[in-house]
Amino acid sequence: MQIEEKSSAKPESTLVVAPSKLFTFPTRLADAWVPEGLEVHLPGYSLNRPPLVLSVRTGATNSQQTSFRNLARSLYAKVAPEISIPGTHLFDARFDTDGNIAHLLLNVGPALLHSKETFGNVTVILKSTASAMGRETYRLLGCPVLTTDRDVCGQVIVPPDCRNGAYQAWYRALFSPIEIAEPCCSAPERVFLSRKGPRRLVNEEQVEQTLARYGFHKVYFEEIPLPQKWWIGRNAKAVVGIHGAGLASLVFNRQGVKLLELFHPGYVVNLYRQLTNAIGGTWCGVAGQMPAGIVRELDVKGKARKFVYSPIRIDIGSLRSALEYLDLSPL
Repeated sequence: MQIEEKSSAKPESTLVVAPSKLFTFPTRLADAWVPEGLEVHLPGYSLNRPPLVLSVRTGATNSQQTSFRNLARSLYAKVAPEISIPGTHLFDARFDTDGNIAHLLLNVGPALLHSKETFGNVTVILKSTASAMGRETYRLLGCPVLTTDRDVCGQVIVPPDCRNGAYQAWYRALFSPIEIAEPCCSAPERVFLSRKGPRRLVNEEQVEQTLARYGFHKVYFEEIPLPQKWWIGRNAKAVVGIHGAGLASLVFNRQGVKLLELFHPGYVVNLYRQLTNAIGGTWCGVAGQMPAGIVRELDVKGKARKFVYSPIRIDIGSLRSALEYLDLSPL
């Protein structure tokens, strides 16, 4: 039986997302005779968030009915003896993936940091096959990690579901105090976050040359260690980045960052627009060249993720318009 011992709550909050713009690749949808880029006005909106309640219960992690387990792990948990860990609070993070840094920082991290702020010593539980990145992320956030598929008994934290941005209004308060070790190299104030694999830029060299005139330094997050990614995210004043998990490192930003997010036109989403507003920054977007059949796939067939990993071609004129909109001038 579970016995509630204590609880803590973040009060109801509101995230205000400012109006912004999305600049498109030139298209004949604007003018049948001469293709032109569209300047799409995105109205502002507010997101009301309910109170976020944490509670602690004495018992085993299986009482939380975490949904991560496949059949094999479920059977193993039933026959394997429980692990008992006294002297700490337990945060079972096995409900979400540990292989995506955006999930680690934005789906799990806020509730974990709220728990740490409230209860002090917190141990994170990950599955036995947890990624090195997952283990490192939680250690860098200041928590020891236990990897196991067994149920764990002790003071188990029961967090609210912080997926879908439930903690967005609290990002600055939760992530700003995190200490990040300064790397040997300095962080550029203007950063171009490119990608080498899925969702890469078809005309990367052209985009890079243009951004270099504005003082942007290209970085591949695939090539640098996690603390350096967070250091860059914290200290950047302006970022041009392809939509992807790497942009989650901006949750540490203290500079009122300006984010220019590059999208495939078949996969434009508002995750980092909301994050940027939550941390006091400014956002706009640029969508690349539309492929044939985009309306059929997205609107007729309803395949929302059809183009999620597709390569992107960015129009330089649209890129310059977005930089001007963000008041970023050549250096």
